[in-house]
Amino acid sequence: MMPYVKLNADELILILKQYDHTELHVHHTWKPNHDNFNGKNHERVQKGMRDFHVLTNKWDDIAQHVTLFPDGTFLTGRNFGKQPVSIKGYNGNGNSIPFACEMVGDFDIGEDKLEGKQLDAILKIAKFFNDQNKYIRFHRENAPWKSCPGTGIDKDEFMEQVRNYGKPAQVYWDGSPMRKGQIGRLTILKPINLWKRNSRDEINYHRVLRPGEQYRVYGFDEKHGGQYAVGGGYWVTNMDGYVKYETPSKAKMEALMKL
Repeated sequence: MMPYVKLNADELILILKQYDHTELHVHHTWKPNHDNFNGKNHERVQKGMRDFHVLTNKWDDIAQHVTLFPDGTFLTGRNFGKQPVSIKGYNGNGNSIPFACEMVGDFDIGEDKLEGKQLDAILKIAKFFNDQNKYIRFHRENAPWKSCPGTGIDKDEFMEQVRNYGKPAQVYWDGSPMRKGQIGRLTILKPINLWKRNSRDEINYHRVLRPGEQYRVYGFDEKHGGQYAVGGGYWVTNMDGYVKYETPSKAKMEALMKL
């Protein structure tokens, strides 16, 4: 067993640069959860996990390389050069091993929320791996009977946050930045007219929109057969089969409101 060492994300990355882990494995503990952490008991919480892994599961050490606490602190666990007990069939062999991170919390919907310093820390570490084209693997991807790292963490949204980590404050939707006041997006399916409204709400033809084009939507009203406001005084008529309207997730809308 290696001594437990507290690290922030930047300190952890400096150490990780000395290794060549194949990918990052992301877990949640489920138990213990946020209620079991008081801001000071990092070692005690980790000891409870290690005792269970060693005494009950009969493993040679704690399963994970690091544990990430709600305060954004990492605590080292298993030797970084050893295979983790992480995801069956994906624990590596010899010098080709993944890096396993266990986040303290129960991140299933309705339970703890991955946010603040804890979210920032895991995003920074995930970006370190992603920038090297190394895969970020959620436990449930290869153990579908599990929710780990929690049903409250959407993989696609998580990876979008990873890719955009460190960029100016922005909310991204499938790689495209959202704008203040945006409520949705419109994808053009068949050629359709783009209209410009004047001060009397009369419409004038502007041009034809082509299939595949996408536009941010800022509003909708029932005038002229029902039209979407796409900004700048321009409108697109809601014609079935010609356009597809989508709304962002509740989480994205909440994040947009905070900007």
